[in-house]
Amino acid sequence: MKNIMTAVAFGAALSMGGCSIVHSISAPEEQTTGVQVRDDQMTGLKDRYSTTLAVTNRLGQPTRTVQSTSGEQWYYDYTHTFRSAPQNNMSESVIFEFDRSGVMTSHKRVTPIAP
Repeated sequence: MKNIMTAVAFGAALSMGGCSIVHSISAPEEQTTGVQVRDDQMTGLKDRYSTTLAVTNRLGQPTRTVQSTSGEQWYYDYTHTFRSAPQNNMSESVIFEFDRSGVMTSHKRVTPIAP
């Protein structure tokens, strides 16, 4: 009986210790989400010439798409955050617009305006 009580007490202590370990895990210093599009990756992609296939071959799948009556918009959203230095956080979107036949009509890089 004494061995069973010792085992139960030991198990309870371990499970409580495990909870404290989980609570002590902090968020990572840096976090990145989305697809970062570098300027060199944009080289060769031309309005009224490049197709959806050319863009996906170079950049991969977009993070989101929006359908319109004239075609489609592809968004490559990217966010990089720093827990200890939020002034260095970065967020941007590269937007490609395609006509109904899948030819790129325009593209641009957009960064949010700071408040």
